[in-house]
Amino acid sequence: MYMYRPQTELFLNWLATCMLVFSAGNYLALSSHAVPPPVPNPFLCMYGHHGGAGVTDAFRDFIPPFNVIEGTSNDAVFINELRAQGKIYAAHVNNLSSATTADLVAAWRAPFDNTLGGQLAGGYDAIAIDELHATAIDGSAQSGRVMAALQQLSSLYPDKLIFVAAVWQYAQNSQNYVNLLNAVNDYTDMLMLEKYMREGNLSYWSVSYADKLKAAVPGILSKSVFGLNIAQHGFVADDRWDVGYWGMLDEQIHRIRNDSDASTMPGLMFWVYYRTETELTPDYCARLCDHYYVQGNTSYLGDGQTTQLISNSGFDSSTSGWVLSPGTGGTLARFRRPDTQYGTGPVLRVSWIPWVEDGARERPQRGVLSNQRGHRPDLHRFGLGPGECEQHPGQGHGNRVERRLHRGRGDHPCTDD
Repeated sequence: MYMYRPQTELFLNWLATCMLVFSAGNYLALSSHAVPPPVPNPFLCMYGHHGGAGVTDAFRDFIPPFNVIEGTSNDAVFINELRAQGKIYAAHVNNLSSATTADLVAAWRAPFDNTLGGQLAGGYDAIAIDELHATAIDGSAQSGRVMAALQQLSSLYPDKLIFVAAVWQYAQNSQNYVNLLNAVNDYTDMLMLEKYMREGNLSYWSVSYADKLKAAVPGILSKSVFGLNIAQHGFVADDRWDVGYWGMLDEQIHRIRNDSDASTMPGLMFWVYYRTETELTPDYCARLCDHYYVQGNTSYLGDGQTTQLISNSGFDSSTSGWVLSPGTGGTLARFRRPDTQYGTGPVLRVSWIPWVEDGARERPQRGVLSNQRGHRPDLHRFGLGPGECEQHPGQGHGNRVERRLHRGRGDHPCTDD
């Protein structure tokens, strides 16, 4: 026994040392892993990325200055590309009102565990929960389930980011949601408060909503942003012909940036890419973000006007309300379009009018504009040279005005000059 005792002590000392080193190594690894990526500030989020054809390339064009992209894509190349740029891809997850706490945790944690077959190290960095419902008032079973799920998720994944959207009632009637708002403040990284205003119901609200949130949960404004409705197809925000859509967006953000409380909120969310005129509106949103949040301006990006210059956008009976003046060498005439899948009707063909943008208001440019209510116009594009632009600012679609901008091929981009 005596002869083996030194060996036994040496073995035990060696084992204890190994266990200590192993434990320390695990602690350091877990500690370094438990640090989430920083929440971008300003927080500028575009909702609605997906795996459709051409969508990722379109996002690449307008992403600067957006630093949070919400979506459903499993494109590891794009998501890793965003990571390398210090931007966040937030995977879309749902908040089903009938789900149990266990169901919610299982659904919300799935993107965190999904490495896309080993192509996305550590899984998705963030989720965007869509959405907190108006029925989850204080004391309700639904409120309790969601609060418990958020607490559990935050504890399980301290190295991940949790963003959550909430319907407008959480600000308008914030006194009814104090418990859940406190849970959001404690266990998530950003509240995206939906206030989806449309032209047909203009209600500029930044002052009262920010004040009510601040009163309900002190400190929550520092991790809250307003979500703006930019939909032009389904849940349409651009629904009045006499209101300039871009001017309305500019006015909303201008009011936020000039309010003492709302201006402390760290950014914006825009809902939703795939319901916009994708060739134009996301790019304009990027310009607004750059103007107000990257450059830090509080002045209007446009001219501060929301009145649409086009008073008869659908050509309902004639060209009344339009000033028609042909450009040099061009033609300007009304004609009847041949039968197509879009129906027939009088349209205006403009072979040349110089491209103009008057602040947030648009004037007619090259193209064919239809008066057919409920139908998309059959657009005919004329040959565009370098530096030339084509814009369709008054397409008849129900009672709303759509606008599209098409750029000519060449080395010279279209400008606002």
